[in-house]
Amino acid sequence: MRKTTNYQLNMPDGTDTVDIEILNANAAAIDAALKGLSDEKEAKLSGAAAKTTLADADALPLLDSAASSATKRITFANLITAMKAKLGTVYAALSHTHTRSQITDFPASMTPTAHTHGTGDVTGLSTALSAKAERKTATGTLSTTGWTGSAGNWSQAVTVSWMLAADVPKARLTGTTAAQMDAWDTLEPYVDSAAGKVTFYCKQTAKPSAAMSVGIEVIR
Repeated sequence: MRKTTNYQLNMPDGTDTVDIEILNANAAAIDAALKGLSDEKEAKLSGAAAKTTLADADALPLLDSAASSATKRITFANLITAMKAKLGTVYAALSHTHTRSQITDFPASMTPTAHTHGTGDVTGLSTALSAKAERKTATGTLSTTGWTGSAGNWSQAVTVSWMLAADVPKARLTGTTAAQMDAWDTLEPYVDSAAGKVTFYCKQTAKPSAAMSVGIEVIR
């Protein structure tokens, strides 16, 4: 009578007689071994630490119906993909509306919250504005001491931070005193633009004797 290597089951030789007790012993040993394997699997699962945050690479066992129910594994990432494909159309968002009276606890009034949006955040705004003209304005002062040059060729620059050399500015007197009006009449009717400034000109022998408040406008 020989014994198997792992579970020590009886292996009768050809000369041994049939013994029911030997067969029963083999069956009992096999039953105990299988029960032990089942208990061990249950103990490993129930005693394992719980994982609260799943990772894409985590896996679950799966019986593959397309491969004669062979045991395979499915990753959490693949499970999510499969669930989305299966349920995405079933639970697709449906359009619906609610009247105010259908909303429970709808407030009697709602205080607006201040917020801002960049131009690029407003759909279609950049396109709508792209062909529109831009108007920019500034104010400045022409002082009596700021004139440079000589008789018949006086000039004075006023700082305008956003001014470009390609701009075509228009200037006007914003002061209202008689002295300012008289001084304004001595200036040339044009101004020159450069990066960050505009220049006023006076072709009179004497430079203007009154300070002037001026407004500057550019249409781009």
